[in-house]
Amino acid sequence: MRYVCDEALVLYRGRTMEHRPVAELLADPGHPYTKLLLASVPRPDWDPDSISRRRRKLDPLAAGGDG
Repeated sequence: MRYVCDEALVLYRGRTMEHRPVAELLADPGHPYTKLLLASVPRPDWDPDSISRRRRKLDPLAAGGDG
């Protein structure tokens, strides 16, 4: 995403949570769902079960984002 896009739009349950330049979004994600998306990228310490549990705990009507 960093090399292909200038801006990113993060949707959660059909609502815009964040819409920012990619560099800003990757450096400092603001919404919990954005943080989970970034944590979902496989790496040596990756724990998909933990990410799945955290995703299920998200409040679907949580305030946040710009829309």
